[in-house]
Amino acid sequence: MTLTWKKKMRRRRDKGESMQEKSFVFWEDKLKQNALTSYDPRIFLVRVISHGIDTNALSDTDLDSINEQIAAISHILVRRKVQDFSSQREIINTLADAFCLCSIGLEYGSMGDLLKGAQLLLKNKIVKFFQIGNTFINKLHRKADAARETSVFVLPKRDFFSMPHELELYSALEKQFIATLLDESKMIINHADMEIEITVPPQLIGTLVDIAIAEKMLDNLALRAEYIHSLQIDSIDLEVMLDIEDNPSRKITQALMINLALHQRIRFRVEREDLANFRNVCCDSTDGKVNDATKDFLLKWIENYFDNRMLEFEEDDESVKKYAIEYWKYCIEKLVGF
Repeated sequence: MTLTWKKKMRRRRDKGESMQEKSFVFWEDKLKQNALTSYDPRIFLVRVISHGIDTNALSDTDLDSINEQIAAISHILVRRKVQDFSSQREIINTLADAFCLCSIGLEYGSMGDLLKGAQLLLKNKIVKFFQIGNTFINKLHRKADAARETSVFVLPKRDFFSMPHELELYSALEKQFIATLLDESKMIINHADMEIEITVPPQLIGTLVDIAIAEKMLDNLALRAEYIHSLQIDSIDLEVMLDIEDNPSRKITQALMINLALHQRIRFRVEREDLANFRNVCCDSTDGKVNDATKDFLLKWIENYFDNRMLEFEEDDESVKKYAIEYWKYCIEKLVGF
C-alpha cells in the first residue's frame, strides 16, 4: 500500500531534521574542541585564556570547564537562531556571536585587566558575562533603531493634491553601517567620524572599543539628524533633492554656506555662477580652501542661529549646537573643489 501525501511529507521532514541534527552535532563537537583557539586574538577572552595558561592561573580542568560552558551557551543560541543546521556559515557565525558576547561581558567586569579576568572566570559562570555582553549589544541595537527612525526628513506637501516627499539624511555607507549592525551585529568601520567615508570588511563586535566606536558614530548620526531638522529646509527645491543622494546632509549644509557667504540668505539651491563666485571671493587662490574671513563668518552664523533658536524655543540642551559647529568646520574643509 502506498504512503499518503501527508505521510510522505512527514517522512521527508523527519529525514531532513535528522540530517540537520547530525550537522549540528558535528559543529557542536568542533566547538568543544576549538572554542578557545580559533578566534581573533584581539578578543579579550582569548587574551585572558592565553595569559591564564602562561601564568598557570588556569588549569587544564579550568579550561575544559570554560570550554564546556561556552559550548552550552552556543548550543542554546544555535537552536534558537539557526534555521538550517547544514549551513556551516550560519552556525559558525552564531558560535562566534556567543564567544564575543562572553568576551565583552568579561572585559567589562574585569575592566580590561587580564589577571582579574582569569579570576572572574574561576569565580563565576560564563553565562553571567554572556548576559552582560548581550545587554551591551541590545542597547546598541536600540540606539541604531532610533538613528534609523530619524534618518528621513519628510518635506511638507506643496499643495492639497501633491504627495509629501522624503529626504534621506544619511549616505549609502551610513545606512549600510546601521543595517549591518542591526542585522548581523557587525561593524564596517574602525573609527567614528563626522561622516562615514571609508568602510572595512564586516567584523563581529567583540570588544568594548568596538561598542564605543559604534555608539559614537550612532550619536553623530542622531545629532546630525537633529541638526538638519533644526534648519529651515521646508522650502528646499525638489530638483535639489535629486542631486544630493550622496552625503545629503553635507550637500545641504554646503549649499546653505555658499548662499550665506554670497547673498546672506538661507537658501539650498546653488546656481552655477554661485560656485564660480564662491571660489573667486571666498576661497584662497593657492590651495582652494575657504579663506579665514569666510570661515569665521560662517561659524559665527551657525553659532548665532542656534543661540537664537534656544531662546525662541526655550531649549537648554547645547549638544546639537556644539555638534552643528563641529559639523560646519568639517563641511567647510570639504568645500575644497565643491
